[in-house]
Amino acid sequence: MQIAGTAGVYRERLRIPPTLANWLLCWVVLPNLPFAAIWFVGGPPRVIEIFATGMVGLTIRRAPFWVQFPVFLALLVTSLMFFVSALFSLSIKAMFFSLRFIVELKPSASFEYVVIALFLLVTVALAFKFLRRAQDFDKPLHIIAAGALLFGVCGVDIWASAGTRGSYRGVPSADEPFSSAATQTRFDTLAKDGNHLVVVMVEAMGVPRDPALQAKLTRRWREADIGRVYDVRFGSAPFWGSTTYGEMRELCGRWGDYHELVDAPDRKCLPARLAAQGYRTTAIHGFDESFFSRSKWYPNVGFQQTMFRKELLKLGAEKCGGVFPGACDRSVPASIADQLKIAKNKQFIYWLTLNSHIPVPASEQLRTKECQRFDPVLARDHAMICRLFSLWSDTNEGLAAMLADPNLPATDVLIVGDHAPPFFDRSQRTQFEPGRVSWVLLKHRGSRELKVTG
Repeated sequence: MQIAGTAGVYRERLRIPPTLANWLLCWVVLPNLPFAAIWFVGGPPRVIEIFATGMVGLTIRRAPFWVQFPVFLALLVTSLMFFVSALFSLSIKAMFFSLRFIVELKPSASFEYVVIALFLLVTVALAFKFLRRAQDFDKPLHIIAAGALLFGVCGVDIWASAGTRGSYRGVPSADEPFSSAATQTRFDTLAKDGNHLVVVMVEAMGVPRDPALQAKLTRRWREADIGRVYDVRFGSAPFWGSTTYGEMRELCGRWGDYHELVDAPDRKCLPARLAAQGYRTTAIHGFDESFFSRSKWYPNVGFQQTMFRKELLKLGAEKCGGVFPGACDRSVPASIADQLKIAKNKQFIYWLTLNSHIPVPASEQLRTKECQRFDPVLARDHAMICRLFSLWSDTNEGLAAMLADPNLPATDVLIVGDHAPPFFDRSQRTQFEPGRVSWVLLKHRGSRELKVTG
């Protein structure tokens, strides 16, 4: 009888009281529910957010609902911002700057975004209901149990994100050695030949790990019509951060973002240096000119002319949907070719592509709906990668048609990725080298020999 009584006492001590169970639901389960939904497929590490949310919930567990619910919403929004920041290698500052363009974006074009939005709505609704219930446990054993459960969830997150931890590239350290496709190819020295110069920055063009995928990426540049006119070189360069970091890397030869250039010019950037040598400099992008303040800092790095969505559509570019609706990438090379053919002086044209932002939807406009027509095996094994490669192929075909045109004046072209594809799931994210982007240099054979470094 004594043994049975002792066992009953321990069972009572170990029993999770309703107040602790409700705290666990409200501050450990619910705030992480939308993110835990992709634990099994991938996602960036979130240990700090998980721990901070749980500790805040533990601190205010006795507070009234009208305090707890706004704090819950604030922490959920903060977690979401840090998640998006890590996923797309965006700085928090860039996240805040881009929020005003949310009406321009169409996340409903992506099934993945719709699912995440539904999870968020369910999370908020459940929190609104359960945060009204008591969480006022105060026994030391229960507080220790709450901490242990919180650390347990943090441990699960560490385990779930281990496979892709090195693929999330934030801001480089101060002593990070600099390298870029432009410096490796010494692209600026081609100006001495007097050819037109074109830099194409391709959204999300990373370095495939599989040699077969790498061959698909470079196939068009190995064909005879290109080889007859151009000396073609291939390579890779390191990247940090998001697209604008990539632009700084290739245009201005340094790590960093664009913010300091919004109000102050930098004449050391490639467009400014080429303009000083007599080049007419043009920047092209198929989205809105105000997105990431490009209409302000593009002139400050030396671009004399800019063409964005509105101008491209007026010139006859097709409209393409997706999360970032704008001009179709496949239409842009024809506009570049027209500009080069009628030019009376040397041209430097920079084109930042648009359509291959992740996630790429299955779309008739983008020609990605029936991706098995492009590659049935890739469509079966990695549907999103198939759509991505299909868009890159369309871009390459458009550029190749431009470059193979016998009426095009002598032109040297550097094609380079901005960052690796920021896939949600590890099975697709790990198909690309972490921290590297691909580049292709097409040097007109009428130019002098060029030594490639790096």
